[in-house]
Amino acid sequence: MKNTDIKMFVTDLDGTLLSRFSKLSGRAAEALRKLKQKGIAVVICTGRPFYSVKRIIPEELYDYAICMNGQDIYLPEGKRHIHQPFLHQDQIAWLLSFLDRYPVMAEATVDESSHYYISKKFLFLRRGIDMIKSVIYRLRHARSEQLVLHTDYSDLPHHRLGKICFAGLHLTLLQIADQIPRDTYSVTFVNKRWIEVQTANISKGIALRKVMFLAGVRPEETAAIGDGENDIPMLKEAGYAIAMKNAMGNVKKEADETAGFCFDEGVAEWIEKNLL
Repeated sequence: MKNTDIKMFVTDLDGTLLSRFSKLSGRAAEALRKLKQKGIAVVICTGRPFYSVKRIIPEELYDYAICMNGQDIYLPEGKRHIHQPFLHQDQIAWLLSFLDRYPVMAEATVDESSHYYISKKFLFLRRGIDMIKSVIYRLRHARSEQLVLHTDYSDLPHHRLGKICFAGLHLTLLQIADQIPRDTYSVTFVNKRWIEVQTANISKGIALRKVMFLAGVRPEETAAIGDGENDIPMLKEAGYAIAMKNAMGNVKKEADETAGFCFDEGVAEWIEKNLL
């Protein structure tokens, strides 16, 4: 790859661009700013909903935001959204039935905030719940934030949900993932203790293809970086793929190169070395 060939830089957030406790460092922000000044389009490509991206990343630092793993594409110019299908009521109800059968927690975005659910029958598993909470803290929250668990999820099917996430032990999540039909749903592991479920034919890769078309950028002019399974379709669409050093093993197999750890400014360091 020649740095003069790259016209678009695509980055995941959690485990990639963001440092500890989901923060955008000054160094990372400056790297994105310099990319834009150089004429390289910046694309945020994340599993987070748009409201969450908006709270973390200043709009002047990116040209496109692919949110909810591709369910929502945001174009700052014109402040326009391109939405893909949401989960149907019956799909949501069926997915929530796993809470009654397995000791896992579910996350869903309702009214621009994350809500966490667990079946009453598994509340006694305090050690397991604490473990799952620690996973969610690392993924989504600063230590000072309080995570509230809800045991009533009967009303969730009536909300407009783009995805449902499950957090738990890896073997338990594998059991759940094996039961979800891939012709109806897309299922990806963000890490070994967190899976995200959406309607079929939604992925970061499909969304990135649309963004490249809108921007008039070819795959060979695009570099993408990520760490989780949900980043693999994105990495496959880009002409040059980078995996974080903290990435899952199967993500690294798809990459042309490995960058540093997310908590060591791996993305900023890679940008400075290769694109600036």
